[in-house]
Amino acid sequence: MNYETRKTIAEKVSKIKYVEVTISEGSRRCSNVTEKMAVLCSLDKTRSMLIDAMEYEDGESIHISSENLYIRRDFEMKENSVLDSLVSMDIVVKGRPVLIDGVEYEKYGFYRRLRDFRSYEEDGSVCEKDDDKFNENDCLKFAECITAGNSFKSKKLFNNIIRVVPENDEGTEPLLFAKETRHKNHIFGISDYTNSQILKNTPKNCKDNNAVPKQGECYGIVRKGLSKTEAKNPYHIGFVLYDLNGVNITLEGFTGMFDKYRPRFCFYDKNPRGRSFHTVWTGALKNPETAKDMGFFENSETIVLKKRGDIDSVMKYHYLDEFSFAAMKI
Repeated sequence: MNYETRKTIAEKVSKIKYVEVTISEGSRRCSNVTEKMAVLCSLDKTRSMLIDAMEYEDGESIHISSENLYIRRDFEMKENSVLDSLVSMDIVVKGRPVLIDGVEYEKYGFYRRLRDFRSYEEDGSVCEKDDDKFNENDCLKFAECITAGNSFKSKKLFNNIIRVVPENDEGTEPLLFAKETRHKNHIFGISDYTNSQILKNTPKNCKDNNAVPKQGECYGIVRKGLSKTEAKNPYHIGFVLYDLNGVNITLEGFTGMFDKYRPRFCFYDKNPRGRSFHTVWTGALKNPETAKDMGFFENSETIVLKKRGDIDSVMKYHYLDEFSFAAMKI
């Protein structure tokens, strides 16, 4: 099936729809209201939740990156959902109310911008001298830290461990298991080689469009082979914080030449024929040559990641200071 046919089918069956709206934002008391036209992405007919649409260099709108999550003021969020938990911890924070086509919404975003203190070569690779500087934007590290923060209901813990950098040639301890591998305790993120072995040990019926995480779990797309001449990300990870109407909502860090970059909210269909995570990130809805040039994950597989079953002992052994300081609100 060619990409144009896939795109036509995906647009037809997807719950995610592009909507042209008018957004009014600002203080009416001070007569300082701005009004603009925008294209947003909706996941249901009542427009319960919306995110900004992203436009790529080729002019095509695609839904995978938004600093803002707009939630209708009259929408009842599921109690004890991951999103509800992150809001209660002030990890996802409420901004100024906005009017979208005259309807009141609350605008949410991540509580701060992430930092990347590394410098980069022209080809996008990290300068060797800066390889040990901390990078909060790393998608895997962000997913691990938000998983830990959610598990222990601690914003302090998230903030403490995302700043940890490798010392004495030792990396930080991974916090995620691959969910559906034949070996139940396959740790993801030890090395590119072990990640490739996880792909081989994950049944086909649990990969790609069949890899649909629950709230608190993660999507993970992994390249089956890395180029020795091109600087390409070996994987991308998306943490699922809510689901509604057959759509998963994720919060994702984005590795790249970015400092002071806010994590993004994204929508993905659970329906494999729609705009699924695997379909979007492999560039299957775009011209293959364009997708390759833009850094999509061709020749890759998608799996589900979950928190380690021994996360308590991992935190107390490998992150004792950060864990203890968080308990003391430091």
